[in-house]
Amino acid sequence: MFHALATLVRKELQSLVATGMGRRMLVMPVLLQLALFPFAATLEVKNSTLAIENQDGGAESIELVQRLAAAKAFPREIMVHGDEQLQQVIDRQQALLAVRIPIDFSRRVERGEPVELQAVIDGRRSNSAQIAYGYAAQVVADYAAERQQRPLPARLVVRNLYNPNLDYQWFVLPSLVAIITTIGSLMITALSLAREREQGTFDQLMVSPLTPGYIMAGKAATGILVSALPAMEQ
Repeated sequence: MFHALATLVRKELQSLVATGMGRRMLVMPVLLQLALFPFAATLEVKNSTLAIENQDGGAESIELVQRLAAAKAFPREIMVHGDEQLQQVIDRQQALLAVRIPIDFSRRVERGEPVELQAVIDGRRSNSAQIAYGYAAQVVADYAAERQQRPLPARLVVRNLYNPNLDYQWFVLPSLVAIITTIGSLMITALSLAREREQGTFDQLMVSPLTPGYIMAGKAATGILVSALPAMEQ
């Protein structure tokens, strides 16, 4: 029985690559999706607007505002004045994230006292807003580390190998290969059954010594073998 199953798998592979359309169905969808999905299916937050309410106006607060404005994630900034204007900016979705700097920020920083900033996040876009908040929090953390009175006893320096710029396209590409080929294997199995119906050979396959379970196993194994080739290359 296993010999018959292997024969069925070989027959399916031969029929799959026998025609030019079958070969194109194997290659072209995967290539097109790999070329498009890394730019569409991304968790990066780019070109977002940051609202800043600087109640202090001192030198330290101005420097922090400049650092936030220099972040690549926030190419546009909106300076707001007052809680009412800040709420309007969030309500109208003009900004994804707002940072409020308190009135005594510069004085407390110069004294070495701890100071808290407030981040107002648009909860309607919670995932993107949380990622944008992470960018802003990193900027504030770097600013705070430089203002500490005592030097840090140790500092961990990160070096990213193979993807130094942390481009999300290169990070998500290997995962997309596995996902797309898995979906492709299901499509290959479905197309195989449709081809059997069109060619009129499905009834002949049903009256063969193979049981329906073995027939489905052989067709599914064909898709698994095809999808395993890109995964083995990874």
